[in-house]
Amino acid sequence: MFFTDPQQLLDIFSELEEQNLSLIQNSQETEEALEEMKQTVKSTKAKMYKSFAFLRAGLNECGTAGPWQGLDATASAQCKPISGVARIWLESGTDSSI
Repeated sequence: MFFTDPQQLLDIFSELEEQNLSLIQNSQETEEALEEMKQTVKSTKAKMYKSFAFLRAGLNECGTAGPWQGLDATASAQCKPISGVARIWLESGTDSSI
């Protein structure tokens, strides 16, 4: 590359500087987005742990054997969905992989 005027070199340096600044800004924005995503994942995991604890408690409270003998109709109706979901979750091994 040949320069006939010193200003040409200055213009190229200015353009490269602008490109670098733009890349730095984009990098910072990407890093911020990554941090937000990490926080979202952390929050989602915490909610999943809470849900799992609720399901496990429901399963323990209702028992693992079915049908739910000895429970009144309301308690039996409440235990069936909790126990079913908790069993699926436990059988999938989800509690140990979170």
